[in-house]
Amino acid sequence: AIEFMKEAKANGCKITGGSCVKHETAVQKIKWDVQKNVDGKTHGGLVRAPLSSNNEYGGFFFYVQHLIESTLEAFGRNPKSVVTFKTGGEGFKEGDDLTIVLKYPEYNITAVAGEFVWNYHIARYSDNTVKGFDMEIGYENPCFFKEFDEFYDLVKGDNQRISYEDFIAPVFVMNAVKRSFEQGGKEVEVRTCEI
Repeated sequence: AIEFMKEAKANGCKITGGSCVKHETAVQKIKWDVQKNVDGKTHGGLVRAPLSSNNEYGGFFFYVQHLIESTLEAFGRNPKSVVTFKTGGEGFKEGDDLTIVLKYPEYNITAVAGEFVWNYHIARYSDNTVKGFDMEIGYENPCFFKEFDEFYDLVKGDNQRISYEDFIAPVFVMNAVKRSFEQGGKEVEVRTCEI
């Protein structure tokens, strides 16, 4: 990922992509509230998304990416560390949850991936309130159109909207999540880089 971004930057290649869920209205609302300290400072939050750990599209990383990128978009691209564990026994089965605690300097965020539980939710806990939203990520959700618009704007010559470092930040978080899970819930530091 680092080499790919270095090549893109060195050659002036503009980038966009990732999970379209980051464009969802609720994710952007929570992001605004976090950045502007709406209703006071952030004390934590929760993000939920589906997981299908055994699939033809790349297994664990294909689905968990939606959870991780929407969490990073709303609460910040650079958590310091993660802790990961799951419900149920060995392996994954329908109804199991993968729970990830993303540790930021100011707060912790809980991210829950439900095996074959096809719903999305996001919430923020602040000084004065708790705000949460269910998200319907179906074909009619505007997040798909926003994702396309961002791509189309690049094709037309507009500037990219995300830094190279922020673009690949989910890769480092997903790798840390997987390592933490494989190490039985050990806290794992999230790597960062400069391009």
